[in-house]
Amino acid sequence: MRALGAAALGGLASAILLGAELAILEPWLGAILAEREADIATPAVPIELLAFALIFAATLLAGLITSAKVAYGFHVPAVVRTASARLIENLQSAAFGERAAMQGYTDRADAPERNRAHAIADAAAAAQRRELADIRQQALGSRMSERGHNPQTPLRGPQTAAAVPIGQSARRRTRNRVSAGASRREAI
Repeated sequence: MRALGAAALGGLASAILLGAELAILEPWLGAILAEREADIATPAVPIELLAFALIFAATLLAGLITSAKVAYGFHVPAVVRTASARLIENLQSAAFGERAAMQGYTDRADAPERNRAHAIADAAAAAQRRELADIRQQALGSRMSERGHNPQTPLRGPQTAAAVPIGQSARRRTRNRVSAGASRREAI
């Protein structure tokens, strides 16, 4: 909250200071350009412009630091902190209770402490195990058919086929797929 407050106050301070700088700088630069068009020498303008820009840069930095210090001074009352902590705890316990009920746990004490990341990791690991088992089964079936399915012949460990990327295990179609409705429409 403090960082958001500092950002908001810093944006406000910088907008005000840059607006003031432009309000002062624009008429002065207009007068300088008018003097140059009248062929009047203005040798001190670059130094004055540099000093002016540096002064406003320092003022802008001071304004940002001041807004950060003011925002750091903000404090959230203890009542709001404890109420929000209780609300979050109640929401978490309600969500945990729903998950435990869906998984078949009747008591919170026997339900394992899990979060969504663990559930996703477990699901991904289970999918990988199933795919590996399918690949091993296919390799075992092809080896059995090559050997003539002789049970006396020992297998030399689990040899797996080359891993196939997910979603690319099906054969590619050589013809376009046409539905029955499309065939009837074309026949008319």
